[in-house]
Amino acid sequence: MTLPDLPPLGGASLVECFVHWKQDMAVLLLRLPNAPDLLVHLHGLVQLRLDRGAPGGEQVQSLNGPIKTAAGSRSLRLEMVGGGLLEVEFTSLKVQQAFPGQEHVNDADLYAKFSEILRATVHSLAIHELQSVRLLPRIGVLKTVPHEVHEYPTDLADPPPEAYEQMQVWTIGSQGGRWRVEMPLWTLKGPSGLAISMEVHRVDDDLVGYLEAVVAR
Repeated sequence: MTLPDLPPLGGASLVECFVHWKQDMAVLLLRLPNAPDLLVHLHGLVQLRLDRGAPGGEQVQSLNGPIKTAAGSRSLRLEMVGGGLLEVEFTSLKVQQAFPGQEHVNDADLYAKFSEILRATVHSLAIHELQSVRLLPRIGVLKTVPHEVHEYPTDLADPPPEAYEQMQVWTIGSQGGRWRVEMPLWTLKGPSGLAISMEVHRVDDDLVGYLEAVVAR
């Protein structure tokens, strides 16, 4: 989910800072105490300074910015409890919720993978192509259209790309590698009164999605 701007970061910790100079961007993974973790994408990177300070001292003590510089760029300064410092100058930023259990910036690919799994399953349900819909291993294979879909007064349709920003994700258990993913289903007129719930499991180096339920919302 994309957020309109950077929220207050009191008590947050800097988990990881990834810099890609060829793409002129940096991405911060921030862990918040009482809110979902954040991915902060800083585009049009002008300069970046990162001093780690004391080991384990990555908790944010103070935040200054983002503020506009005389050159027209934006500046962000994070001071850490352990003496560390992060100063970044950039042209634009995008703030997204990280996924539960995310440990690395590059795990942001989970958003694309979860979206792909949902997109394929929703499309199969919309056209009643059941053989391509996986169910949880303990349940088996989907053989009939879910009752909620069959009885719904309007045919389902493929959601627009921006609809996937509304997906919600929770971790399952404490071992990692399993998530529950939910989002509204759509018709040609917009969001429907139904939602899809899936479990996504990490299997070897791949992610596999299983339909859990279609429910009224």
